[in-house]
Amino acid sequence: DLATGSKGEIGTGVGLALCRQLVQVNDGRLNIEANPDGGTVFTVTLAVAEGVSASDAAD
Repeated sequence: DLATGSKGEIGTGVGLALCRQLVQVNDGRLNIEANPDGGTVFTVTLAVAEGVSASDAAD
């Protein structure tokens, strides 16, 4: 089933739940903050595997 958001956007509503599960499985952190000017800021923090530099992980 599709849902319509407050600004007319359409989706299934499972995106945040899926992100949360992926972050948890990878021992990460999902931070959610309301933006005073509107909208929301989502920050995902994941560990980099030992022996892998952050720049290598980005590739």
